[in-house]
Amino acid sequence: MSVDNVLYLHGFNSHPDSPKARQTCDACARLASRPRFVAPVLPNRPADAFAVVLEAFDSLEGPTLVIGSSMGGFLATCLAERRQVAVLGLINPAVHPVRLARGMVDVEQVNPVTGARSRVEPCYVDQLLELQPGRPREPSRFTVLLGGCDEVLDHREALRFYRGARVLVVPGDNHALGAYPRLLPGLLARAGLIG
Repeated sequence: MSVDNVLYLHGFNSHPDSPKARQTCDACARLASRPRFVAPVLPNRPADAFAVVLEAFDSLEGPTLVIGSSMGGFLATCLAERRQVAVLGLINPAVHPVRLARGMVDVEQVNPVTGARSRVEPCYVDQLLELQPGRPREPSRFTVLLGGCDEVLDHREALRFYRGARVLVVPGDNHALGAYPRLLPGLLARAGLIG
């Protein structure tokens, strides 16, 4: 099976112009099958971000590979509970982002791509609790890429949560996952886009 679309979900306080999103877009453009690449701008507020994810996914026709980075990985997992996603690729996914949100309430955030400033609102915690997915029912659909020295998230949480998925830990790599460009062909191959 080959997918028709690639939906890329960036992380919290990131943007579709982030390096990994651009690398994914460029890789899709070089494929003979030319899958449709979509990378929506996701608001920081979790409920709003998930509404954008649902709208983007529902607008696509045919099977879709969903790639989510960090908070985007959390949102991709939420999506997989509610929609039939063909294949998922998660990059250092946030497993329990509510823990981070509790410590970030009212702390100013600066988007490294756009420079926009925002604050984590108290409602983020409740919205994340409401969204929190259970362990994947079909872990075989997931490929999880983890940095063994992730300075933001404990990769061992993802190892436990995504048990049964295809998981690759890159020793010494961090939250940005510098190894992503060399791992991306494997994600695309799992989605049938590379023979």
